[in-house]
Amino acid sequence: MISFLITILCLNLDALSYGISYGVIQTKIKLKYIVFINIFSTILFAIPLFLSKYIYDLFNPKILRYTNALILIILGIIYIFKNRKNNQTKKQTQLSFKTCFFECIAISVDAIFTAILSGFSGNFFIFSLFFYSFTNFFAIFLGNYFSLKIQNKLRFNLGFFSGFIFIFLGFLKCIGI
Repeated sequence: MISFLITILCLNLDALSYGISYGVIQTKIKLKYIVFINIFSTILFAIPLFLSKYIYDLFNPKILRYTNALILIILGIIYIFKNRKNNQTKKQTQLSFKTCFFECIAISVDAIFTAILSGFSGNFFIFSLFFYSFTNFFAIFLGNYFSLKIQNKLRFNLGFFSGFIFIFLGFLKCIGI
């Protein structure tokens, strides 16, 4: 159980990076969007987690792991270019439920693949979901809050940072971590 909870903490590094990515471009994520992303992300985690004990044997773990890694790396590259574009145009990013919906799918990919690969058969399903939801919410909130504070004090843009986190996580997935 402890190892699975640590895995859930690691899954929310994507959510932390998401919060940071908006903070470094000086965009505060409103509470309603954090709640929306949190609920939707938890649902995207819950479904494959519940089904994983039934479908685990149908998938090749290596293919899922490499697919997950590729998606994380592509997401990192997109965040780097998105920040570069926002920097050049000095455009403030506007959040909407539609934007949050698609970005939530992107940051939940790691959780979806990990849930499928877990073959979860534990009797602490509800607790796992609450723990995932709790850590997901605070990862986004605190990542955004602290990166806004830090970015306001610095004279240079750290917008590339969240993209590099996604790329780093993708490479870690490639080597099986």
